[in-house]
Amino acid sequence: HKSKIKNYKNLKMRLSVNNNNNIKQETKCDLMIFDIKTLINYISKYFTLNKGDIIMTGTPKGVGQVTSGDIITSELWSDEDDVSIKMRNKIVSKASKL
Repeated sequence: HKSKIKNYKNLKMRLSVNNNNNIKQETKCDLMIFDIKTLINYISKYFTLNKGDIIMTGTPKGVGQVTSGDIITSELWSDEDDVSIKMRNKIVSKASKL
């Protein structure tokens, strides 16, 4: 939430596969080409963003293959603000029919 984050550049990101000991990517947001505010402003010109939406762009070093059944854990946090977001998603081989 914007009002809780004092400095977006100090946010940290981590991506792990299957368990938190298998970290694939970990970096700070200050290494992004476009900062978070710029990305949100640009995307919101074309899409309505709602609470809980996730914006995924590019990738830091550590990219690798995932397979069906893998569990991806994504984390975003700050050491200086009270911000911590963590979510898990299971990789499926194809989209499920509704």
